[in-house]
Amino acid sequence: MKIAVNGKALGAVEKTGVARVALSLIRHIALLRRDFVLDIFVPSRAADFDLPANVNVCHAGVIKFSENSFTRSFWEQMILPLQIRAGGYDVLLNLTNSAPVLFSPRVPQILLVHDAGFRNTEWFSNFFSSYLSWVIATAAKRGVRLLTVSKTSARQLAEMLPAAGPVSVVPNDSDEPPAGVTAKKLDYRYGLFIGSLNPRKNISGAISGFQKFGASRRDDIRLHIVGGENSIFAALPPNLRDCPNVIFQGFVGDAEKWALLKGAEFLLLPSFLEGFGLPVLEAFKAGTPVVASDIPVFRELFEDAVEYVDPHSAEDIGRGIREVVENRDKRTRLIAAGQAMLKRFSWKSAAEKYVRILEETIANHEKL
Repeated sequence: MKIAVNGKALGAVEKTGVARVALSLIRHIALLRRDFVLDIFVPSRAADFDLPANVNVCHAGVIKFSENSFTRSFWEQMILPLQIRAGGYDVLLNLTNSAPVLFSPRVPQILLVHDAGFRNTEWFSNFFSSYLSWVIATAAKRGVRLLTVSKTSARQLAEMLPAAGPVSVVPNDSDEPPAGVTAKKLDYRYGLFIGSLNPRKNISGAISGFQKFGASRRDDIRLHIVGGENSIFAALPPNLRDCPNVIFQGFVGDAEKWALLKGAEFLLLPSFLEGFGLPVLEAFKAGTPVVASDIPVFRELFEDAVEYVDPHSAEDIGRGIREVVENRDKRTRLIAAGQAMLKRFSWKSAAEKYVRILEETIANHEKL
């Protein structure tokens, strides 16, 4: 099987969670089926990828890669389809929320949509929200095979896209901590927020809740915010970075992220909406308790392995932090429950499902 992969969002040095999931899926599909050839098309030259020998990176464009959403979207709609048409591919795999729909690549397509938050212009720029809304609705009308990462997201997408067929669910895993990484040792205790600096992640609520927690304590415990900014996100409040005992670290590399996770008192993720919640799974692997939003997707995926809080209530977020920091029994139970959850998630299982979906998609196309 010869598979083209849309690498529109894979060329950046600072990989988002969506990009990391895409690359891990590509890697495990290629390892599972050595007879497959996967060609990743990216807009311009990018950092090297650590991928199996049957995966190739094709620099299919003449533009300089940038975080400019318009430029990359133009490439996706105008240049990528021509590359696919000329390559003799069996299928096009789109793993980062968007796909070429203006001009057909003339092969069947699969589109992974990670969550249903793209329509909310309070979270995303007007251009990004409008572009993804158009792409995904058009893809659904044209019979592109839609996938997502949780049953909750599948229900939300089905309500949003009545023209779509069934949305298949393939949960992902998270990567493993790099060998030899140990807990970060600082001069103070700290909690950790990991995620893109998108209002959907409720960074304001995380900081307000942390301040409620800290107001009743005398010890020096801080909150580290780890995550990058992007032009596709709506703006955050300008005074957010001035809060005491809150440290904005920006994007960090893989080893630093895992070291911070292993050393943290807790992971805080009070998002308003998620498709999966990759940092939660990473915290489970690091042995760090999690305080997260009481939203349907987390209940579906993580059951009682999380200390749930109301994302709209700073008081309740503060209460949740206090529970995992001060209640030793609760902390121990959450860590054990999180590690027990890990057996539910597997890259190998996800890759096997993708192989079946790829084969079904090609077979159904050939019947037309």
